[in-house]
Amino acid sequence: MSYNSKEIKPNRFRETIGRFYDDFEVGHIYEHRPGRTITETDIVMHAMHSGDFYPHHVDAEFAKKGPFGQRIAQFSCTFSIGIALTASIVNKRAFTYGFERLRFPNPVFIGDTIHTKVTIKEKKDDPKSCLLYTSDAAD
Repeated sequence: MSYNSKEIKPNRFRETIGRFYDDFEVGHIYEHRPGRTITETDIVMHAMHSGDFYPHHVDAEFAKKGPFGQRIAQFSCTFSIGIALTASIVNKRAFTYGFERLRFPNPVFIGDTIHTKVTIKEKKDDPKSCLLYTSDAAD
């Protein structure tokens, strides 16, 4: 996590987590470590929360006969965990747009560890202090 502190009174500091909009520069890349290993529990709990009980996620026997040979995580599960990994960098102080351009080029399996890499693409003058960034799975 990125810890910062701000002086609030002489010789008194308040610790904060994350970065402010002004801390970001276009072209900077933030890689998030450690990653997060996807578990069967993640997939089952996400199915319960989202209602996405399609058999290629929750039925091992069905998934064995499918194109990937095993169960795959729901894209929304992968997204939510991936976004959580970026929370220490891109947070409520640096609002983001661009999630409508998400792509999931590869399946994520039980036991896979995902990492995220955030690239700051542009900054815009916006009342919400907007960042446009891309977040990619990193190795």
